[in-house]
Amino acid sequence: MLRLLNPCTHPVLDRLDIGTNQRLLEVGAGEITARLAELVGRYGAVTAVDADTSHLTGTAVIDVQQRDPNRDLLPGQPDRYDHIVARWPHGTLRDPADVIEQMIARLRPGGWLVLADITPTPP
Repeated sequence: MLRLLNPCTHPVLDRLDIGTNQRLLEVGAGEITARLAELVGRYGAVTAVDADTSHLTGTAVIDVQQRDPNRDLLPGQPDRYDHIVARWPHGTLRDPADVIEQMIARLRPGGWLVLADITPTPP
């Protein structure tokens, strides 16, 4: 799955012009968490949320939160994050629409919600 998502996700992140001091939320954290931390720099923040956080390490920039989006609310108040990234949200979520609504509510005006997914059917 990552071999399919990485080539399309990284160019999108580069086009967003993510800068230092920005706050990002990554839902389904893992492969790109460190990349997001590099983009926001030491004065930014990445909140990395996943049901299984055993593969993640928190840092001064990365706040790792173990939450299951199928039963737990996403962290943050309305308008908290400059950008939100979620890869493969339909693969594990019982109600993707609810989680996407939560993400939209936490997104600052002008921010981007990046959803990358794989489907078994052609576009």
